[in-house]
Amino acid sequence: MKKIKTSNIVLAVIAVVLISFTIACLVLFAKTGSEPSSLIVSVFAACLGEFSILGFIRTTKTKYGEDTEEEE
Repeated sequence: MKKIKTSNIVLAVIAVVLISFTIACLVLFAKTGSEPSSLIVSVFAACLGEFSILGFIRTTKTKYGEDTEEEE
């Protein structure tokens, strides 16, 4: 059985959060006519930071050979 990597779980959770946040902002905009622009920038910046950290970790593991799959 193939083990699911933690980074893949984190990416899936972030994708679900961003999709639900976008839908919530669209509903909010439809009801009030204004958007919470500073909140939107903050949420997307935090997610971009998380993506960057995950990319750095994966690049570092690949560079030093720690990202090889173990055969059972």
